[in-house]
Amino acid sequence: MTKTYQITPSSSFKRMPWKNGLGETLEIIRVEDEQGVLFRISQASVVEDGMFSDFSGLQRTLVLLSGKGMTLSHSGEFSSENVLQAPLDTACFYGGDETIATLHSGAIEDLNIMVRKGAFKAHVQPLNDVCDFTFEVSLPSRFKGIYALVDSALQQSETNEEIHVLAGSIIQWENESHVAFKWLQGKAVAIQIESQ
Repeated sequence: MTKTYQITPSSSFKRMPWKNGLGETLEIIRVEDEQGVLFRISQASVVEDGMFSDFSGLQRTLVLLSGKGMTLSHSGEFSSENVLQAPLDTACFYGGDETIATLHSGAIEDLNIMVRKGAFKAHVQPLNDVCDFTFEVSLPSRFKGIYALVDSALQQSETNEEIHVLAGSIIQWENESHVAFKWLQGKAVAIQIESQ
């Protein structure tokens, strides 16, 4: 049977400077058209308090991967705040808002999913405990994948194949494939990006 997935190790990710020049990110996935980014998945470290780069036109989902956490304060059409304290805590916010990060106790690492507002929607689900999981088949998917925080394992339901994903790697399935599996061990983030 032909494999419907591929695993990409962190060594293959592209290192990019931040737009504000205060750090760098590992770009995992980037899809764009002539108008700019359609969606992007990246991993970065935040080592000091400061303002996030302006990503107007993009909706952001940020997942804490490691560290003691941070508070995100957003100022835009509506003011709001996200407090991320433990790995897999998640924040959703508009990339065009003025966002200030305040670290709780030292540097953190995060996973950042950005999609063009109004064109795409990101569904993000932490995977921590043993469970059955299915990517929503009714959605017009543009991306289905899992980013592993630690060495992890899953078993595909249709084939019973056991798949191991190393820490910092991402497994991605073909958009047309039906993906259902049992999550066996590890910590990870399941990501599905749909067209709207």
